[in-house]
Amino acid sequence: MVGFSFTTVIGGISYRGDAQVTAATPNETMTLAVETKEVTGRIDVALRPNGSGTALDVAMVMRPAGLVGSFIFPVVRGAVSDGFGDSVERLAAALTDPRDQT
Repeated sequence: MVGFSFTTVIGGISYRGDAQVTAATPNETMTLAVETKEVTGRIDVALRPNGSGTALDVAMVMRPAGLVGSFIFPVVRGAVSDGFGDSVERLAAALTDPRDQT
């Protein structure tokens, strides 16, 4: 995968953007550069052995993009922080069972 376009709803507002893979080590790590009109950032994903399973580490860095982004960034940051754990759990479930992409 090189990248993809996405739509997400944060704080009741729909955002469209693009994500590009900027670095990847198969079955270990992947870094995505994320860009919308309002926010830019990076998502780092890492898989690592953990006992008899695999641990999933996800980190996200965001910053406002443009004037509109500066105004709405506090709302976006709060909404993303509140839903980030659930998003990581859905990613973990999808990695465990690729048929479960909800």
